[in-house]
Amino acid sequence: MVGKQLHERIAEMYRSGKKKKEIARLLDIDVKTVRKITRGEPWKPYERSLAPVGVLDPWKEWVTKRAPEVNYNARVLFRELREQGYQGSYDTVKVFIRPLRIPSALWDMTVRFETEPGEQAQVDWGSSNVWFGESRVRVHFFV
Repeated sequence: MVGKQLHERIAEMYRSGKKKKEIARLLDIDVKTVRKITRGEPWKPYERSLAPVGVLDPWKEWVTKRAPEVNYNARVLFRELREQGYQGSYDTVKVFIRPLRIPSALWDMTVRFETEPGEQAQVDWGSSNVWFGESRVRVHFFV
């Protein structure tokens, strides 16, 4: 977006006989911008258009209130919204729910604690692909 002063400067430079490409190079702007202004288009300030109303907008307040009651389960919310006449997709509901889940996920975090040696143990289950001769086999292991 070109400001009013720059718009007037471009028009003045063009009237004084400078070429469009020269003006663009001197002012470090695109030549298409210079062309547009030299055609005689009047300057107008930038106006932000209003965001379009989303499919989920009428139900956002309800979803925000209902989400903790169903443990932020997007499938349940989607099904209940469909019953209320919602025409959007499941992904729209899922994307809307995602940032709401983050604070609740922090509640389930385990606080680290230390025990004496031999009191507790931790094990992990894993798998890997290993070559046995000429064939590749998936091996499961317990660590």
